[in-house]
Amino acid sequence: VHFLFGKAYALSVPAYLWLCPGVLFLSVHAVAVQFLNSVGYPMSVVWIWCGCVALKIALNLWWIPLWGLKGAASSSSVCYLLATLLVLAAIRGEMRVARAIA
Repeated sequence: VHFLFGKAYALSVPAYLWLCPGVLFLSVHAVAVQFLNSVGYPMSVVWIWCGCVALKIALNLWWIPLWGLKGAASSSSVCYLLATLLVLAAIRGEMRVARAIA
């Protein structure tokens, strides 16, 4: 980053590193939600995102004053992880329902 953009952007590296896991979790989440779209989008996914938005706001209010940009990036990663885990749990529930019907 220092070589490409200069010294002024050096402070962005730790935030980038904290955000990298979140990008992975969000990618898995996007694929999982597309699967749910194919079988019928359950309302639970909407509530998952509402809960994650509330958590993100709370974490930002707490972590940004403490850790600045790293706090904002890490709160995103935490919320993306939670959303991914909950959507995977929703898929598991949908598959149980489908097996019970079949």
